[in-house]
Amino acid sequence: FEADLKECLEGIKRSASEACQAGEGNIYDGNRAPIWHLYNQFNRWFSAMSGSKGIFACAFSKMCMGLACQSINTVQVCIKHMQWEGDAIQIPFAHSKESQTGTNRVKKLPRSLHGNPLN
Repeated sequence: FEADLKECLEGIKRSASEACQAGEGNIYDGNRAPIWHLYNQFNRWFSAMSGSKGIFACAFSKMCMGLACQSINTVQVCIKHMQWEGDAIQIPFAHSKESQTGTNRVKKLPRSLHGNPLN
């Protein structure tokens, strides 16, 4: 799986670089929202992996998508940050690019993670 993924990403990077040099397409650097099909495919690959690495990768991927945040923010979540509210886990985030001081009370509202039995 890792070798296939690495080969695929190298091919994508090579194609994107060639297209950028030729002035074709809408190629840009930076963070973009993941494509839903790709997210589902990664989770299928992670679920098919044996052992704890696959379980962790699948759970981490779903947590990033459920919180609608980048992986760097998901990594910073500790168990002590999690709180149960009804049937969901809530995680407060006290920062944003707009107000990093955390003074805006709306920004302090926790993000909720709900279980999805279909996914």
